[in-house]
Amino acid sequence: MKLSHKDLSTFLTTINSYKKEQNQNVADLPKLRLSKADIKFIDKEVAKYIKNDQRISFADLTILNSLHDIIKKQGSHCESEKLAKLSKALKNVTQIKSDACLASERMEKHFSSIKDATQKHVNLMPVYKESMLKLNEKIKDIDIAHSQITTKQKDECLNAKTA
Repeated sequence: MKLSHKDLSTFLTTINSYKKEQNQNVADLPKLRLSKADIKFIDKEVAKYIKNDQRISFADLTILNSLHDIIKKQGSHCESEKLAKLSKALKNVTQIKSDACLASERMEKHFSSIKDATQKHVNLMPVYKESMLKLNEKIKDIDIAHSQITTKQKDECLNAKTA
């Protein structure tokens, strides 16, 4: 099977589609061979993904991690050399963030902002409580004054009628 070296995503999509076509695990795929050029390409692309802080799908990440098994199944004369080069190339693959990681980061950021807002609200509660108590006292004072005025007016009205 010939692999495209256009970009890492295309490279891994080709492997993934072949995997689906054969209905097998990546490591058990017949006719799938990784050349030294393929490994060099993977190394270059992984470095580019890390440098540019690009995201990678979980499926692509899974395929990258199963490439060791593909080389072992090949049983070529330079298997150990290829495995060493691939190990070196994939050493930093954990630095590439997956799409799932992006979703997790967004959720974490959202929950963090909710937590911050809640904490600010909790911190302001004593101030609000104190303000509400003062406001309630003023309302009571106004109610008392209003009732005194209305009582006084009623008395004046009664006095005016009797006079």
